[in-house]
Amino acid sequence: QFIKQTLNDIGMSHLWISQSPVNLKWFSAAIKLRISDQFFQTWNESLEDSSKSYTYRIIKENCKFEDYLITLPRRYREILTKFRLSNHKLPIEKLRYYGVERCKRICKLCNTNEIGDEFHYIFCCPYFSLDRTRYLDKFYCSKQNTLKFNLLFNVTNKGKLIRLAKFIEIKIGRASCR
Repeated sequence: QFIKQTLNDIGMSHLWISQSPVNLKWFSAAIKLRISDQFFQTWNESLEDSSKSYTYRIIKENCKFEDYLITLPRRYREILTKFRLSNHKLPIEKLRYYGVERCKRICKLCNTNEIGDEFHYIFCCPYFSLDRTRYLDKFYCSKQNTLKFNLLFNVTNKGKLIRLAKFIEIKIGRASCR
């Protein structure tokens, strides 16, 4: 019954119905591929449907294990993970809990009237301009865009990731005190 239901769920019920012999290597590979495809499709749909996953969608290109989870010391790994998952107290997240519309979750550290989201604090907020130049490469700080945001969070250089984590630690600490 389990095999029949699984084949039905993955759109391969014809194999159960026909009961004709199949190549086991092909059968195993086809089922693995179909289940994997369905998983990734469901994962992408859940991200698209979530209002909270805006930043995560920019950062996370593929559903795969992230190298920083094993290359960085625990402290920095936790900082980056929490930030990537919006587990912080920036206005974009904190005010969401109070039902404030996204467009009204403004940064209180500067007078730009921009939404206080992850992108703003990493790239735009004038309050962090000195820290930004200290911890981030010039490439990321000029002509900021979501592609550079993605590149920054997907860099593989351990030193750059640690500097990013330090910048986030400083920034989040100051931003959440307000």
